[in-house]
Amino acid sequence: HITGCVVRKGIHHLIASGPASFPHDIVHFSVFEDRIDVEVIQLPSNLWVPETNIHGAFRHGRDFTDSQHQTPLAYICGNPDERRFTIPLPGNR
Repeated sequence: HITGCVVRKGIHHLIASGPASFPHDIVHFSVFEDRIDVEVIQLPSNLWVPETNIHGAFRHGRDFTDSQHQTPLAYICGNPDERRFTIPLPGNR
């Protein structure tokens, strides 16, 4: 995936494409005593550079999907629950 998040053993592993290549994502973190709110934000479409989408048919001759991402766009951009979520912080802070 180009942008996505998986949780393994309670650890959130987040990757974002970055602003230079499609899907042109950045990540915003809001940190609180009891949680971290995470939001992946896509740059406005007028800033997109279509030629930077090298992650499917453009480069490989076919698009990709998997069992969690049913469309090529979901595979590249992540599902909604990978683009906005909360990480609870255990214990008293």
